[in-house]
Amino acid sequence: VDYSDVLAALLGLHVHNDLGLSSARRDKGLMKTAVANAGLRVAKFARLTAQDGSDVPNAIKSLELDFPVVVKTPRGMSTMDVYICGSMEEAVRRSGQIVRSVGPDGKKANYSLLEEFLVGSE
Repeated sequence: VDYSDVLAALLGLHVHNDLGLSSARRDKGLMKTAVANAGLRVAKFARLTAQDGSDVPNAIKSLELDFPVVVKTPRGMSTMDVYICGSMEEAVRRSGQIVRSVGPDGKKANYSLLEEFLVGSE
C-alpha cells in the first residue's frame, strides 16, 4: 500500500491517497488516531510496548475498561492475531506475545493495541 501511494504520486496521477496517511492504512493504531482526529468516535484504545505485557493492567485501569478486552497486532490482516481476552492474565500474555512478534508483512510489531470490547453484530 505504501509503495503504490508513493508511485502514484511520483507518476503524477491525479487520483492517489494522501501520502501523509499512507502508514495509517497498514497500522491499526495510526488508523484509529486518524479516525479520531477526523472527529469520529472510536473505541477506547492504548498502544502497549512492554515485551512482557506488564503495561496492560495500568492501561486497563486508565481507560476504565471492563473485561472482555481486545488485544491485537497493529499490522495484522483481518482477524489475524486479534484476541478477545476475558482475564487480565490472558490480556497480559497476548500483549507480550504480539509485541515480541513479527507480523505477516515481515515487520516487527513494536506494540500491541489494547481496545475496548464493543458489543454488537459485525
